[in-house]
Amino acid sequence: MKKPITYLSLLSIIALSACTTANTKVSVSNISAKVTTYEMKETDNEYERWIEEEDEQTNNDTNQDTDQSQEEYDATNAIKDEEPLQEKELDAEEVSSAEESANDREQEIVQASEEKHSLASLGPHPDPHGASFAVQGSPGDTIETAEGFFTVHDKKTTIEPLESGPIRIEFEQVSLVSGDVTEPSIAGIAGDEVEFIQADILIQNTGNEPMQNIAPNLVFESGGVEFHAHSMFSGLGAGYDPLTDSTPQKVTLIFMVDDLISIDDIYSLYGIFPSPVNVNSGATTSDAMRFNFSFSN
Repeated sequence: MKKPITYLSLLSIIALSACTTANTKVSVSNISAKVTTYEMKETDNEYERWIEEEDEQTNNDTNQDTDQSQEEYDATNAIKDEEPLQEKELDAEEVSSAEESANDREQEIVQASEEKHSLASLGPHPDPHGASFAVQGSPGDTIETAEGFFTVHDKKTTIEPLESGPIRIEFEQVSLVSGDVTEPSIAGIAGDEVEFIQADILIQNTGNEPMQNIAPNLVFESGGVEFHAHSMFSGLGAGYDPLTDSTPQKVTLIFMVDDLISIDDIYSLYGIFPSPVNVNSGATTSDAMRFNFSFSN
């Protein structure tokens, strides 16, 4: 802001000139005093105008700052308003994903249950790979086969299923059989008359890893005598493939009694399957399975 110095100086000169022309004696000090007074008034007026301008500028700055702060506030609130929406969208996606996982798990459980029950639904059938002497009949029946004539002495079909780790085992039947062998090639090995225990088994791997087929390793015991599956007369020569998926395998095992004990002296059997073994690692995965039953009930 510029002071009106030129204007005041001009005013002083005019005043002095006027006094001189009129031959009026004017005190220089009076003129100076008047000029000073006027100058002060002008200065005060300028100061007031300056104050007003400063106030106006301050108000403008304040209003501008207020407008800017309001804009920032509105922008911040807009972001905050968006965040709950985003969180709600994420929560909805998580809930949907959790529901899908739960549904998938439920389907897996139902499928696994159906697969387990499917063992029994297969019904009693002989080993599709065949086993010498294997017969299907009721106690007292005499059945003719390609190998000879065989009589069923006793039979058990209500044996509780067994489970250990991923392996599940069901018995279709365990029969006590005797017979006359007419097929020469078989008679030359087994003799003309035979007695044996026949076990028809369903074995299933319910896990994801391939497991050894432990069914042929079943051992029976009765009256202090152990019976092992005959490697030739059992299905596939007891050389069953590993259980690589959940498809049940049928296994027919023949345990020759011979002269160890009479078939008529077997009233009950104790059995044991070895511990399940993982094919890839060779490690056992769970405990051996022990069981027993009586033919009289």
